[in-house]
Amino acid sequence: MKVLSRLPVLDEYADADRCAVMLGNDVLVLSEIPTALLRALSEGPRCLEEVEGRLAADFGPAPEGALAGVVEQLVAAGLLEVTEVSA
Repeated sequence: MKVLSRLPVLDEYADADRCAVMLGNDVLVLSEIPTALLRALSEGPRCLEEVEGRLAADFGPAPEGALAGVVEQLVAAGLLEVTEVSA
């Protein structure tokens, strides 16, 4: 099972649907789906399936592989960590 965890940022600004995060000297502005994903992890790590269910409830089912792509981008940006744990 994959568990997603938020990594710390220097600063964050959020409005109703989007957020901007500061990492080092860079500011990243995130669209609705990545913002919702980070918000789902604000209280602690969650398994990928739980996050996927929350996002599907808010935005409808994602196309095949779309969430994995968003997770990969957030990991590459230094906003998420993915850990593989045994169920």
